[in-house]
Formats: sequence, structure tokens, C-alpha cells
Amino acid sequence: LTVLEYSHNVGKKTYWTCKCECGNIIKARSDSLKCGDIKSCKCLNYEAKVVKHGQARTKLYHVWASMRNRCNNPNDRNYKHDGGRGIKVESTWDNDFVNFYEWSKISGYKEGLSIDRINMNGNYEPSNCRWITIQEQQLNKRDNVHLTYEDKTMTIKEWSQHYKCTYNLFYGRLRKYNYDIEKVINSL
Repeated sequence: LTVLEYSHNVGKKTYWTCKCECGNIIKARSDSLKCGDIKSCKCLNYEAKVVKHGQARTKLYHVWASMRNRCNNPNDRNYKHDGGRGIKVESTWDNDFVNFYEWSKISGYKEGLSIDRINMNGNYEPSNCRWITIQEQQLNKRDNVHLTYEDKTMTIKEWSQHYKCTYNLFYGRLRKYNYDIEKVINSL
């Protein structure tokens, strides 16, 4: 689809006049265009696939669509973190939600879990993905600071939990007082 012009609003939803590669003109909602739910006037039969599995309004479908959007859509606000760094979605997942759905169900997906790449520089593919809690996800971010003490490496959050003190206390002594990790631990 090629967006030709603004069409109208219905409530908070914006619709655009689009021209399909086959020549048909249709009206499409912004959110459907952005996440890739609609790619044609239905001449590609892509939309029929989405309806077939009956999962289009589920959390898991949203996870799949968001993952694909972050990797494939340069206009997505998170593209720089995934697609912009060369991260891709494995083709059998990218092309078919049902394959992703089936992998998710046998890999421990439950509502409330988040998809995580084991190697954060690797692609979204079965051998590099798992389902974890949001708390676990927070410990696996690229911007986390990892500190090593006595051959053990953990994030500041993990060190503070290990020594049963607040994150702010541990972090404050590291940054505000410029302590090294040994001095922070010995001062607790």
C-alpha cells in the first residue's frame, strides 16, 4: 500500500486513503498500517491469514506484531534498538504468526511474560529466544552496569539484593562517593 492522503478520523482513530500495488484504492487505519496488519487491499490474502488463527486481539499477537515492527519498520520508535542494529525476525516467524504461536506455547509462554533474546545482539529466532518475567528482563538490558567482585559478576540491582540493601544506597556509594565495589560491600 502507498498512502496517498489523509482521509478522516473516527474517534481517536485516523484513516488514510491508500493505493494498493494492484491499483485498488482503500481506506486504512494508522495503527493497522504501522504494525503491518494490513499490507494490501486483500489481494495478497495476508489479511485472511490474520483472521484464520483467531488470535489477532491477544497479548501474544501484540508481542509478535511489536517484535516484527521493531525489526522491520524504520518508522517505529524502537527500530533503532533492533532493526536499526541489524536484528531480524527469523523468516518462519516473520511470515507467519501461527509458527510463532506454536513455538511460544511449547516454550513456556504465559500471559505476563516477556520475550527475551538470550544473545541480545542475535536475531529473534527459536534458538535465541525465551519467555521471562519483566523483572528478569530488566536485568538483561544493554545499559545495565555489571560489576565483578570475588569472581562473581552481577548488576548493581543484583548486588544490592544480594547484600539486602536498597539499590539507591548501593548505587549512591558507587557513583556519589566514587567507591569501588569492594569498598561499597565492606561499608554495608
